[in-house]
Amino acid sequence: MGTLLLLVSLLYHDITLKRITKGEIAPFLNKGWVEVLGTIDRLPEVKKDRIHLIVKTEKISFKKKEFSARSRIRVSLPKGKTSFNYGDRARIRGELISPPGTRNPGGFSYQNYLATQKISALVNLVVNEQIKSIGEARVNPFFRIVFYLRKHLIETIDHTLPSLQGSVLKGILLGRREELPPLLYQAFITTGVAHVLAVSGLHVGLVAAFFYYGLFPLLRFPNKGSALLTLLIIILYCFMTGCRPPVVRATIMFGLFLLASCLGRKREIYTTLAFAALVILLINPLTLFNVGFQLSFAAVLSILYLYPRIYPRLKFLSPYPAGLMSVSLAAWVGVAPLVAYHFNYFTPVAILANLFVVPLVSIIVALGFLATLCSFFLPLAQLFSSSNWLFLTILIKVIDFFTDFPGAGIRVITPSLSSIGFYYLGIVGLVNFKRFLLVRKAVSMGALCLITIFIWGNIFASQDKLLKVTFLDVGQGDSFFIQFPDKRNMLVDGGDGRFDTLPSYLWDERIRKIDYLVLTHPHADHVTGLVDVLSSFKVGEVWDSGQEFTSPEYEEFLRIITNKRIPYKILRAGEKLSIAPGIGIDILHPQEKFLKGGGSEPNNNSIVMKLSYGKVKFLLTGDIEREAEGLIVKKYGSRLKSTILKVPHQGSKTSSTLKFLEKVSPECAIISVGGHNPFGHPNPEILKRYQNLEIKVYRTDKNGAITITTDGKDYRIRTMSQTWRNR
Repeated sequence: MGTLLLLVSLLYHDITLKRITKGEIAPFLNKGWVEVLGTIDRLPEVKKDRIHLIVKTEKISFKKKEFSARSRIRVSLPKGKTSFNYGDRARIRGELISPPGTRNPGGFSYQNYLATQKISALVNLVVNEQIKSIGEARVNPFFRIVFYLRKHLIETIDHTLPSLQGSVLKGILLGRREELPPLLYQAFITTGVAHVLAVSGLHVGLVAAFFYYGLFPLLRFPNKGSALLTLLIIILYCFMTGCRPPVVRATIMFGLFLLASCLGRKREIYTTLAFAALVILLINPLTLFNVGFQLSFAAVLSILYLYPRIYPRLKFLSPYPAGLMSVSLAAWVGVAPLVAYHFNYFTPVAILANLFVVPLVSIIVALGFLATLCSFFLPLAQLFSSSNWLFLTILIKVIDFFTDFPGAGIRVITPSLSSIGFYYLGIVGLVNFKRFLLVRKAVSMGALCLITIFIWGNIFASQDKLLKVTFLDVGQGDSFFIQFPDKRNMLVDGGDGRFDTLPSYLWDERIRKIDYLVLTHPHADHVTGLVDVLSSFKVGEVWDSGQEFTSPEYEEFLRIITNKRIPYKILRAGEKLSIAPGIGIDILHPQEKFLKGGGSEPNNNSIVMKLSYGKVKFLLTGDIEREAEGLIVKKYGSRLKSTILKVPHQGSKTSSTLKFLEKVSPECAIISVGGHNPFGHPNPEILKRYQNLEIKVYRTDKNGAITITTDGKDYRIRTMSQTWRNR
């Protein structure tokens, strides 16, 4: 029965995902400009210099024809004088773009994330004139009240608190993190207390406790009236915070507890938790893969299961700290592997930090709601907010203190799903080890199986003699990762570092150390991502072209190398490097004297390497342009011939000259380029040139990450969607 239920659930999930991503709006995606008529379905979100709207579509005009298309789209436009509100009808002119899926192994799927919110497409507007408000639609009055209360709460915070403390309070009460200073938000993450900024069951519990056990008894409300009013308030709060899965879970559970209190019924916690999960997944089955959903239910289950077993062992403490420590430890044990899996963080300091953070947040939530309730009389609201300023400041100081504590922000590789499963089975086994003979036998057998798998896994891995080169999709820039047959590795360039692509990929590949880190030239779209890698990973040796170049990114790159005392080597043409058995690396460029004049000097003095493994050869070109190509062709001639070419400079019109391509004569070429980039890369004429020479082209903007594996005789090319084999 359980297996049947699981299969039905997965089928329902698949149907829902296809309905959202391939529904009525699908025929108009990525087809050029359209005109969309719809209604703004949420309060506008302001992030830095742009406004983001969720629009429920009604009609789409395309090629002078009008079509009915009911869906939801996310519209991004520059912040301007025009204001928009929930319920406004709008006419939008722009291109409907498919949200990007998983672009790199271990990467984030923005498409799946938006699908959990039932959003099918993106529209990025360049000017405000592309969107017009054309009146108001008839909307749900309940949602109008909810969004009014949310807006009112934000305005009260803005009027009564400084920006720093106000940004923290908005994060705590509403889950708005975009206004937080980046370093402070990172401090919440590294100390393991970022959950207080993502509205969760803790917040719903605090709100319910504030009204049900605090304010209403003080006002002498009867029990049933207090319960019903509290239920209404937490439902309103759930919608005010965007109905995130943890909040919905907590609202359902607290709601059922309050109803049970009114009816004098017994509370059954596990049944209530299961019912909450069922309701959430029936409403939207895609929520199953939402990180907040997984962490929320894991934390609650862990607290329910482990708290009664931990608390008796902490009786040497007074009841309150013992209870708080037990809850903190139980929750951390439950979510630790999931946090490692999704975020690559291990934060044992969170157990201690939560002992201080949770009580502070309890006071902050109470004072925040009191200030809002009294906002009709501003001096009284200001009094509560001034008190809250003190506690918010203390909270920030506590976070800063624990940031430098041992056990804060430890970065870890992505654990496998099987290891996570063994972890949870191990917890259950340890808890019941003394109680059941069967459990003792199962734990012993499980440990033996793990040891066997580990030993044989390493034996088989050592037999693998493949060279693997992965060209990552880092947007408009370059980055590729080479894994040699002897398990050493090399990272070449790092992209612009905007999307945390490199660390996520490396942790997913279970890479702890970069043996060789290469910067072909110091432009920001190559060096910035390497700064993150140098900060987060051990690096054996750095290779650079050694150009004189001034930029904040390149200076930080050099500073970290110096501070960490990483061996640093400047490469020049003519060097032959032997770093792994059977692997040859020839440095073809830059020359002893840098090229001057012509195109971009940093580009034209990029490191160019020829990587050879048996019969398969890679020519890795950095961003060289026609001047450097001409020099290399003149110097090396037919020795440039290679199997695979990394296309120079994202396929710009200033590179990939005919003479150069004829000398290299590759079977296939890889273009690392960002989609919809403002430079027009790759140039259509250059693409035509590759086509005329019958060179197969792969592009990271079209194919995502491109992985090439070879045994020195044969090679295989695999993208995120398809696989080709060449004999």
